[in-house]
Amino acid sequence: MAACRQTFSTGGRLFAALLIFTSLTAAQPTEKTIWSFAGAPRDGSFPRAGLVPGLGDAFFGVTPYGGSGPCTNATFGPGCGAVFSLTPAWTEAVIYSFPSEAEPRTALTFAPGNVLYGTTAFGGTFNQGTVFSMNPPSSSGGAWTEATLYSFTGDSDGGAIASSVVIDGSTGVLYGVTGQGGTSNKGTVYSLTPPAAAGGAWTETVLYNFTGAPTDGSGPTGVTIGGGGVLYGTTGVGGAASAGTVFSLTPPASAGGSWTEQIIHNFGASEDGQLPSSGVVSGAGGVLYGTTLSGGSAGVGTVFALQPPASPGSPWTETVIHNFAGSESGDGASPSSPVIIGNHGVVFGTTRTGGIGNDYGTVFALTPPAAAGDPWAETILWSFTAGADGLDPTGGVVFGPGELLFGATQGGGSAALGTAFYVKP
Repeated sequence: MAACRQTFSTGGRLFAALLIFTSLTAAQPTEKTIWSFAGAPRDGSFPRAGLVPGLGDAFFGVTPYGGSGPCTNATFGPGCGAVFSLTPAWTEAVIYSFPSEAEPRTALTFAPGNVLYGTTAFGGTFNQGTVFSMNPPSSSGGAWTEATLYSFTGDSDGGAIASSVVIDGSTGVLYGVTGQGGTSNKGTVYSLTPPAAAGGAWTETVLYNFTGAPTDGSGPTGVTIGGGGVLYGTTGVGGAASAGTVFSLTPPASAGGSWTEQIIHNFGASEDGQLPSSGVVSGAGGVLYGTTLSGGSAGVGTVFALQPPASPGSPWTETVIHNFAGSESGDGASPSSPVIIGNHGVVFGTTRTGGIGNDYGTVFALTPPAAAGDPWAETILWSFTAGADGLDPTGGVVFGPGELLFGATQGGGSAALGTAFYVKP
């Protein structure tokens, strides 16, 4: 994956770009299915979220259905969701089965102390979703311990959990979004503050209530923590064109003050993307990268970059760095997961559909241009076949050992209940 960048003028720029592209294509990318989910009662099924790396090359994830819980999901039968681990080479274990309808749909967050944090779409005291923790066993071979940190009411505090949580490593505070609820029922950004003493209650605070189009976003889909504790995120709809937004949320200057929200991009103009469904990630220079589920020149989604302003108060600059074209063009379509940024600024991600010779989803790479203004180069690293390799890699990919990309598919595999996989670029 290492790319050789050299400084040339004119024709040398093309040569440098070719060197970067060659680093991704010199060897044929390969895919390996490391687990096929088998469903209840011993396994999960249909994983919608991606994997998260832990210690010792282990990975963790959730499935919204399956597990050994006593409940039955009305749509998919026995089991209401599970938390699982994957350890080389490659052994899966269900470390927790939810006892009632919960449907964990978003990726876990790995935190200091080997604690995992996650969210559920349902369940909790009011059946409006929860934030939970998974604490590791105190001794080898012991059981993991699940604890519900907060149960949403679906009212002023929010409901319909829409994303994973992110953690402030210095304070242990968790941040997340709800797709509904709040004062206008357009969703919220919230924080969860850990208790001062072990065993105490976590404190939920609504940091912002969305109000909807045309002046604000609606239905937030994720946040990330940037410099100065500023939160950046996306809303799936709302904004000037009702096609979604990117927003910032700046913490107050003094404790107890209000957070300040700013819409830094409205989607939907011309061939811009529409419906950003997975938040943003921050790259070099504070540039934000993300995906839209639809829009773009072919109407089947984009990858975009947002350049921060040169001076405070000036507008951010959005650039569509790739327009997906769908399987008819040998490209992916409908990205719905966050991207990740690798060496030399290469952007990796997944699409739910599209592909080379089929329409079951892809893993892709986008290599930045050698010269400003030139196009980014896309490489399809893998096109899923709906066979043993799976289909619909909804949750994106993460980096693992050996520069491998790890992820999960929502379907396919030996039991047609989803897979965990890696791709070697």
